[in-house]
Amino acid sequence: MLIQFGLADYSETDNCRVAIPSGGTCTVSVTATPQALGDRSTQMTVTFDSALAQRISIALTSQFPITVGAPSVTFSDPTLVGAYSGQQYLSLSNYGYTPVIYSLSISGDFVVQNTCSNPMTGFTGCSLSVVFHPRKSGSQQGTLTITVPGVSPVYQVPLTATGFNIAASPARPSRPSRIPLTSSVQTTQPPSVVLPPQVVSPPRVVLPARVVTPKTRTSLLRGSSSIRRLKQRRVADPH
Repeated sequence: MLIQFGLADYSETDNCRVAIPSGGTCTVSVTATPQALGDRSTQMTVTFDSALAQRISIALTSQFPITVGAPSVTFSDPTLVGAYSGQQYLSLSNYGYTPVIYSLSISGDFVVQNTCSNPMTGFTGCSLSVVFHPRKSGSQQGTLTITVPGVSPVYQVPLTATGFNIAASPARPSRPSRIPLTSSVQTTQPPSVVLPPQVVSPPRVVLPARVVTPKTRTSLLRGSSSIRRLKQRRVADPH
């Protein structure tokens, strides 16, 4: 009898190596050691005498002993080179009954600050923080890795951030050099403009109005009456 699995995550032990009598049984124990997280379902194939085979489906979902609150961390605001960004928090939880020993490592221009207990007791949770400390400008990536002893797959959290430099102030433009004038340089005088003569009108003199007072007018009237009487006398006396 031959027992095979579709994935290397599985192994087995059995007591079926001897001939099984008619109506007899044997026991096969299957052990799973996931090599990755997620769906690790497969099939176990049992072959009898190279002629008869039986396939048995095995369903398994692999989960990391510590549950991480976010699949990735992104720092949305750019950070000045040499400075520290604001903190990004990441939750860790242990939903099992057994305490879990773990270790943390981080790559890139990132710093992790861990306040969680280690080992992490069952049914507890805590938070750790990640800070970006760029040493160069531009988009940068890093990885936060959580490792549990005895568990072959590690849990990795991708980190993304951007660093920038303060732009240097632009240099002042240099003044153009003056070209010295020499005797070989000819200068052109601007053309003269002759304006036509302007006719100036003499100033207009305005005399003040003469006001005749009532007394003067009376005198003039009296003088006129005397002249009329004199004319009448001359007409009456021919001599």
